[in-house]
Amino acid sequence: MKGVELKPTFFIGSHPFAGMNHEDPYTHLSTFMELCSTTGAFDKDVKVVYLGAFPFSLVGKAKTWIQSHPNKSLNT
Repeated sequence: MKGVELKPTFFIGSHPFAGMNHEDPYTHLSTFMELCSTTGAFDKDVKVVYLGAFPFSLVGKAKTWIQSHPNKSLNT
């Protein structure tokens, strides 16, 4: 994937998801996908961008949840 530079602070500072009861995970995913679409990745590389950047969009118990999964155990 050439030409795509991810800046984790872009995702962390924008719209982090903590998994709180008042948060809507579908809204988070929609916003996250919209932000990822601005990276300039080609269609075939979009999944790579999503998977690489998604953990940076999480905080709190949502971050703890994703970190509890073995490396490469989550995929599309």
